[in-house]
Amino acid sequence: TRRDVELQAGKTTDLGTITLVRGRKLTGRVIDPSGSPVAGARVTVSKRLLSMEGAGDQMAQIEEMTGARSATTDQDGAFTIIGIPKTHTFAGAEHPDKGRATPLDIADGSDDPPPVTLQLRGFGSITGKVTFKGQPASGVTITDTLKGSLAQVAIARTADDGTFTLTRAT
Repeated sequence: TRRDVELQAGKTTDLGTITLVRGRKLTGRVIDPSGSPVAGARVTVSKRLLSMEGAGDQMAQIEEMTGARSATTDQDGAFTIIGIPKTHTFAGAEHPDKGRATPLDIADGSDDPPPVTLQLRGFGSITGKVTFKGQPASGVTITDTLKGSLAQVAIARTADDGTFTLTRAT
């Protein structure tokens, strides 16, 4: 980040040399419960893996803002993600029809982590209604996380009548 840079119309501004850091590379496969490869799964590496009900179109923007890296598996279920940080992160996978994988820890370090296998498990759903003093509570955030871990969070909000549904609960 460079601050106090003044740009003038019609003139070139030299900001000097930009040195890029390679980042690490994660490779692996996504499989279903029977061990078969899953094509078209989205694999994400991030400090926190988020899923928001009704925000599918916005997830790419959210991932970009949070520094997440992602890739889609090929016909053999294989993927490669480059540019993952040297700090501890998590790797997860999700397929719209076949489910979501339990996140795996990616330890901090400078070397590329070893290849991983992410096994999908099916989705469940959670439906409910939130009330406050007997009245529907709208706009309440509902979260679904794995027991004992905040690595993966699914989020929904209650409607005006206080109801909510998490269609991809794990």
